Amino acid sequence: MTTIGDGEVDGFIYIPEDAFDSEYYSIMYVTFDSLANKDFFSDSYKNSIEKKVDKLDRLFDTRKIERKKELQDKAISELEVQEKTVAENEAKLIVAQKALSDAKGQLETQKEQLTAQKELVISQYGQSVADQQFAATEEQIANTEKQLNDQQQTLIENQEKIKEAKEKIEAAKNDIKEMDTPNYYKSNCYTLCNE
Repeated sequence: MTTIGDGEVDGFIYIPEDAFDSEYYSIMYVTFDSLANKDFFSDSYKNSIEKKVDKLDRLFDTRKIERKKELQDKAISELEVQEKTVAENEAKLIVAQKALSDAKGQLETQKEQLTAQKELVISQYGQSVADQQFAATEEQIANTEKQLNDQQQTLIENQEKIKEAKEKIEAAKNDIKEMDTPNYYKSNCYTLCNE
């Protein structure tokens, strides 16, 4: 049984206490000391309270714009941290790509030198001698080439992640720019609310 709604409770919901934790107040109760001794049911009280409520409304109309700017500034500063991280990671990828390109160039030079040396040995001693002599080196070069190709694939995947992160940041910037102006809701309770 309950005095709320239709007088019957159909169920309970449990919410963790931290769900109510907020760094901002979400409700405000306003009383006016100058009206405390007036009769709640008089026209004088109603006129006085309406004037005060109108004044509050005007204050909150300007507060909406201020609050929007606060929310946008906070969101932009959080995005700037993410942008900085993305830029740092992108710079690391550029350095890694250059190092990888240099390593690939050196490997190509080694392959060309190996081919030239092997052809010389083939011309002097035959194919089987050359195959035996250069088998270990060819295997080492093949392993290095595979490692470099794997590293290249990882770099490509990371570059794609950087691209996606940049796109998300740009989308978030647009969302922040187009953010709706917050609204305040008031419940007019002029008479028995303070009981």
